[in-house]
Amino acid sequence: MKINNLKFFEESSSEHNKYEKTLFYLLSIFIKRDSMSFYVEIINNFTFKFIKNGLERPDIIVGTFYKDQKLTLIINPMTFFKRSEQEMMFMLIHEAEHILNFHILFDIKKDLSHGAMVEVPYKYLDEKGIERTFIQKIPLATIAMDLEINSLKFKMPSNGSYNNQNEVS
Repeated sequence: MKINNLKFFEESSSEHNKYEKTLFYLLSIFIKRDSMSFYVEIINNFTFKFIKNGLERPDIIVGTFYKDQKLTLIINPMTFFKRSEQEMMFMLIHEAEHILNFHILFDIKKDLSHGAMVEVPYKYLDEKGIERTFIQKIPLATIAMDLEINSLKFKMPSNGSYNNQNEVS
């Protein structure tokens, strides 16, 4: 499978299996929390693809791909697994919310009125600690969908504690 010049580990590879085990371990932590079990059940319905050339695409952390009636969670292990457990779970919930809000049905190739492109600068530190900028062209509708999802009930707790039903911890 190739998407936008991305290469993926084969599902039978040791790398894929290692990353999948790490992901399932994360999910096993959060399924024990009543407020998270709903999302874990949704996420468990995805198939997973791990980006092989992740260092070349630091702008990608995690995303949802829908094709042939299959939901695939695309994960860049070079960026995703460097986050805290709370951040990783928040990103997975973010992707699950895209599914729940039918955003996977958006296709700029079929409806060009939603496909106005916007250049978005993405800044990151490379392996040597040097700040780099990667310009990404993103459909304006994609930005709007992300803003909608990020305005929903889940937010990252400031102190890592679980105080209310609206926080991921």
